Amino acid sequence: MVNPTIESLLSRTSIRRYADGPVEKEILELLLRAGVRAPSAGNLQNYSLMVVDDRNTLERLAEDAGAPFLAGAPMCIIGLVDHYRFKRLCEINDAPFAFDTADAVFIGMWDAIVALHTVSIAAESLGLGTCYIGFILETDNKELLGLPDHVFAAGMMAVGYPEAKPDLRTRLPLEAVVHKNTYSVPTDDELRARYEDWMAKWDSFYERLSDEKKKHWNEDLGVNNNAQYITRTVYTPERMREWGRLVLKNIRGAGYDI
Repeated sequence: MVNPTIESLLSRTSIRRYADGPVEKEILELLLRAGVRAPSAGNLQNYSLMVVDDRNTLERLAEDAGAPFLAGAPMCIIGLVDHYRFKRLCEINDAPFAFDTADAVFIGMWDAIVALHTVSIAAESLGLGTCYIGFILETDNKELLGLPDHVFAAGMMAVGYPEAKPDLRTRLPLEAVVHKNTYSVPTDDELRARYEDWMAKWDSFYERLSDEKKKHWNEDLGVNNNAQYITRTVYTPERMREWGRLVLKNIRGAGYDI
């Protein structure tokens, strides 16, 4: 049965153009109150939510994360893995602290992102728009955000009133991403069928290119389909390894033993 919450979720799209004007103080507080009601491991809430509305900081984050649209948003909210607060509590209560392991990192990231996404759902239900920016993971933001040890950014989300709402982007069919009880390994033909719409994006893009650019994409870059476009020009092996190195550097720089 469809209800307003389901309707909001099914019509969700990322917003990268925002209207002028801030998010009202009472609306922001409501969003944050909803966010901290999200589930967390052991109810420890080993995360924090940081609201950034300082224009200089937004511009720096936008530049570092390669997301220029963030500079035009009224604010962003960053989900932080935060074991610093609990570590301090353990210290003043003579309790052992062992939340500096890979397990703590992953559970903390889960908690931070669940809280951040709860804020997103609440925001969109009230007519606001949001857009996740994953590259916060790779940026060196410890000094910029004043983060102590055992705190690092797990995710960042622009928030504001949409200037315009774009059309919905296609998603893979359920049979491509949903499994029951055990993993269902697809055949090659099943994969082709399930990614047919996704692969077709290259065809529409390629048709709009000039003959010169078509030759460049085909002969110089070796790109002839959408899978090649994604893995040879966007998420290249070299770039993925470098991003992974930067993520590990940030986590280890925060004092985690992984």
